[in-house]
Amino acid sequence: MTQSITPSINRDEQARGGLLAPARGLPIDPDAFSLEELQRLLSSDGHYSATPTRNYGLIDPLERPSGLLFLCSCGERPRVERGTPPPKARVQYRPLPAGSESRAYHVACSACGKAAQPSLREWRAVVDWNYTHADSRGGSLAQFPFFNLAGLSRTEAVERLNSIKRDLLLRRALARKQREHGIEVGGRFTAKIEAYLGWVNVALRIATR
Repeated sequence: MTQSITPSINRDEQARGGLLAPARGLPIDPDAFSLEELQRLLSSDGHYSATPTRNYGLIDPLERPSGLLFLCSCGERPRVERGTPPPKARVQYRPLPAGSESRAYHVACSACGKAAQPSLREWRAVVDWNYTHADSRGGSLAQFPFFNLAGLSRTEAVERLNSIKRDLLLRRALARKQREHGIEVGGRFTAKIEAYLGWVNVALRIATR
């Protein structure tokens, strides 16, 4: 990870400002921090030391995500489909915008009929499918396509993933605050952060199963 040249704040200053967070989580919702607090925290020596990497591998999580699909629980290979999702894919914890069903992606297995949560983003449809199949079809951590987990024990992998997740959550919060202040933030940049957060949760499910 390349260290920011933005002036950092020391640990005492972090603690006084409520910014010193444990490696495994945050004391409060990252979105509750101000823009200035997020900038200082992300550029601090403590956060730099607690973040193992921002190099998550060679694969772009937004490009051709269908190649990363886990097998169905029935053992067959599912596929990504686009269009109005079947009834089995409409039990939604994240409803689609009205009238957008025909443009949505979903993952389905033609062998058993199982289908997963639809999304307007193909990568999210893949992540949702993989998360629900991580326990049975997630493979080993050594084969996971992101975050360089090969050679780590489960305990080491969980620690690494939690630290990466914390960094991603803070960076997502910073991007949101920047937009609120009229600072331009690239859509692809924020989409990648969201995608990596999804993949972190998949990896954590595999590591803790």
